[in-house]
Amino acid sequence: MIIDLLLTEHCNMSCKYCFMQDKKTYMTKEDIDLIYQNIDNILSIHNETKYAIFYFGGEPLLNWEVLKYAYNRFSQDPRLQSQSISTNLLEIDEEKVDFIKSHRLGISWSFDGLWQDNRPLKNSKSSLNLYLKKKHLIDKLNLKFVKVVINHKNSAELAENLEYLLNTWNVRPRFGIERDYILWTQKDIDNLAIGLFKLSNKYIELIKQDTLFINNSFFSYYVRAMYKAEKYGKTWYACDAKYTLLEIFPDGFVYPCSTFGTNKKLPLFDYRNNIIYKENIHFLKESPETTQTYFNDKCKNCNYFQFCHGGCLYINLYKKDPFEPFCKIQKLIINESIRFYEMLKDMKLDYMLNL
Repeated sequence: MIIDLLLTEHCNMSCKYCFMQDKKTYMTKEDIDLIYQNIDNILSIHNETKYAIFYFGGEPLLNWEVLKYAYNRFSQDPRLQSQSISTNLLEIDEEKVDFIKSHRLGISWSFDGLWQDNRPLKNSKSSLNLYLKKKHLIDKLNLKFVKVVINHKNSAELAENLEYLLNTWNVRPRFGIERDYILWTQKDIDNLAIGLFKLSNKYIELIKQDTLFINNSFFSYYVRAMYKAEKYGKTWYACDAKYTLLEIFPDGFVYPCSTFGTNKKLPLFDYRNNIIYKENIHFLKESPETTQTYFNDKCKNCNYFQFCHGGCLYINLYKKDPFEPFCKIQKLIINESIRFYEMLKDMKLDYMLNL
């Protein structure tokens, strides 16, 4: 199980697509002690016995002293499997680099490369120059991957951004789609089709030079997910909020995920007052609204549903956004992933996907 420990809702950036509400709320060391004391109750929500922690935000490095305290506190629990930080790394300095490396903390770096204008600083200026100034520190972390958000305004430039991130930062992007699908126009979706086609061709070009790119390409994840969906009936990239994820906020509450938490919907546990919200847990686990196979009538006869599983649980429950942009985007990604797989088969390299 993954526990996201949201150390602060405050952030040093103003990403245009961010769903979090930027609040100056911070966890304290006393909060960490209470969470640690209540870890059994938290694990019981998903009937789990082991867990991994992601320090999340906002920007978790803005609450550095509490992060270090939490790391040492949770390291005492033998059930803990790993600890990682989900960060934009703009607050990185020599002390943080030393701590991260000496304690082998995982880093999930969020950075959009050529599209960094989508992630401005609080003063609305581009953050790219600041990243370039801190590049020598980021390089010391020896990161292999970076999380990159595909925005509706940049969807045709995926291959170009892949090359930039490889050549300038020596990291391999893990692309993901922005959450607000409703923002995507048909023109944006058409551009995404172009971008995905160019991206898969670029990956094939890279694979011909180094087959290790097979395991880390955007499309490899989808191919594996589709294989598991057909074989086991559940896809990797369906929403985890119902099954294996919990988000702990500075307000004292545990939520199914950060989207539920930032909108203060469906709290599951109050760790400050030791209150378990059994009715909310039952709703999350058992209600027809969350367990129903199809969130939309159009899903019933769709061959793609076994792979997408209807998307974000929060959006389906509370926002009721139109399905059309989400469906079109998922179909594009799935079809391009199939084309990517066929190209690997032609090269007799499909075995490297370990299906």
